[in-house]
Amino acid sequence: WQNRPSVVVGKNQNILAEVDTAALSRLGIAPARRITGGGAVYHDAGNINYTFIARKEADGIDFAAFSEPIIKALASLGVELSLSGRNDLCLKDGRKVSGNAQCTRGGRVLHHGTLLFDAKLDVLSGILTPDEEKLKSKAIRSTSSRVANLKELLPDVGSAEELIGLIEEYIFATLAPERIDPPSGKEIDRLSARNASGEWLYPTSGISATATAKRRRRFDFGTVELELSFRGERIDKAAFSGDFFGSRPAEELAALMCSRTVAELEEALTDAEVGSYIMGMSVSELLSLITY
Repeated sequence: WQNRPSVVVGKNQNILAEVDTAALSRLGIAPARRITGGGAVYHDAGNINYTFIARKEADGIDFAAFSEPIIKALASLGVELSLSGRNDLCLKDGRKVSGNAQCTRGGRVLHHGTLLFDAKLDVLSGILTPDEEKLKSKAIRSTSSRVANLKELLPDVGSAEELIGLIEEYIFATLAPERIDPPSGKEIDRLSARNASGEWLYPTSGISATATAKRRRRFDFGTVELELSFRGERIDKAAFSGDFFGSRPAEELAALMCSRTVAELEEALTDAEVGSYIMGMSVSELLSLITY
């Protein structure tokens, strides 16, 4: 599937920190927020999006299983991709052509991703403002040098629509998935209204103006920012943001931290399965974020 020009940020991201909103307004590009974690991506008519929905008995995130069909589909066309880092599909030279995200809910998993075919990379690099630490960790000087269009490797594929057809043909021949009927117009209207609302696009934790401590660090599993406000020695409010993934809402972890002193947190977090809220994070890493 495809979108008109838009920028889609991850569920946990602060859109004002990740996107040049003035450039969005000037170019008439719509902002959006998805229900999955991860980083910001740019969509236009030269970008392809794909979605898998499957039954899943246990929570948890598995990018490899759902990336494999896309990797094999592109391999059948002569393009070699590999899963890199947490959730990117990259060419041999390290340039990214796809980002993926996932969430689990109600015994099902939603996995979706992008494929850059002939996207306007100059627009992409002009409106996305990624964390400098993220670029440094990958030894990359800019967003534009990190990404590539598949069109340069597929000279015989004339359009994004043609590539969609080729990928669908491969996947339906090898996986035999079921097609999912689209939801009713009423449900689409409901979701569209929510996704266009200021409350969804620019959520507020009610803490930024009163935060007395702000911590931000780049980990192997993503960037995590934590805002804290205190009442005496006890944490009064907490809020997480970043491009991390998790199978449970980070707001629940923030709520668990409230009304406790920093000294009391280690015991409270030991049984909290911190990694289910921020995939890859340990209790000691969370405590180090608070106390450094």
